[in-house]
Amino acid sequence: MSPFWQTVSGILASIGGAGFIIFCIVKFAVNRIADQLTIQYKNELDKEILKIKADLENDSHSYQAKFDKEFNLYGKLVNSFFEMVKVVYWLFPSGLDFPPTDESKKKAFYEKRYNDAYESLKDAQLNLASNSIFIPDDIYKRFDSILTLCRYQYNSFSTCNPLVNVNGVNAILKTQVECFSRTDQIQNEYDSLVKYLREYIANQLK
Repeated sequence: MSPFWQTVSGILASIGGAGFIIFCIVKFAVNRIADQLTIQYKNELDKEILKIKADLENDSHSYQAKFDKEFNLYGKLVNSFFEMVKVVYWLFPSGLDFPPTDESKKKAFYEKRYNDAYESLKDAQLNLASNSIFIPDDIYKRFDSILTLCRYQYNSFSTCNPLVNVNGVNAILKTQVECFSRTDQIQNEYDSLVKYLREYIANQLK
């Protein structure tokens, strides 16, 4: 028995039997109230714990859904940009190239490259534009920079492709030199973008 109840018991004992009965009733009532308060507090605490748990699960689910959407989005964008970079490379290849020697076949050869570049540019541009609102600004700018460089290559090819001649001699114009140089720049920016995305996704998984 606690000191409190010992003191109360002593006081009531001095009063007599009626006091002892009152003491028992009061003690029972107080213990009953304490038990009810304990149960009520536990119930409130359990509710709060369940609410916190539900909030955490919702946050985790929302984050996972956001990550899955971003991951799929970047996968789609990288695929379309890889195709664009690969096709646009052959407009002004920085390595060895072996076009047909026959003039009629050569024309068809370069026209196919030009048309393929158009299709890949259109696809990459559409993908980037349709998903732009879901992409962080710094990542969007990296994609857009590559798209802009590839567009320069495509637009330049129509006026300074290998079939352009000056006085019967294949023209190596200043614009062509810039385009061949830009080919390596495009590849470097694409490689940098892929590296950046790897690091970005890895950080999201931490």
